[in-house]
Amino acid sequence: MGQFSKAIALDSSRQIAGQAYYHRGVCYAQLSDFNHALPDYLISRNNPAGNYQPHSFRMELGYIYLQLGKSDSAQVQYQEILQQDSSDAQAWYGLAVVYVQKNQFDQALPHFERAFGYRTIKYATVKKDKLIAGIRDDKRYKSLIKKYF
Repeated sequence: MGQFSKAIALDSSRQIAGQAYYHRGVCYAQLSDFNHALPDYLISRNNPAGNYQPHSFRMELGYIYLQLGKSDSAQVQYQEILQQDSSDAQAWYGLAVVYVQKNQFDQALPHFERAFGYRTIKYATVKKDKLIAGIRDDKRYKSLIKKYF
């Protein structure tokens, strides 16, 4: 991360700052330091440079928002992804997690079903996801798990 911080400090013309902030944010996110990752992501979004990929960026930003408990902001990211690609299982899963965080299980369940229905979400990922702990004991959720895994 130090090298990215140096690049940011040296880039007075702001030609590479967007990428440097983004990559530093990715490093923070991989270290589960989401409080530091978020500002770097937001700065890089406003200063995109290079190979900016809106879909993957939104997915990553949505995940960071979820980790910080900012479910409304995460919801916006996932909904924007789904407007572009309604078959994105990860975005449906992320949206389901948003509703779990809001304790709106009735809203979460159809999104989980849609995500699981694409058969690209791995059970190991779902099983270790701490963000959905609140719904694990729900009979309807257990039924979905049994149906798809």
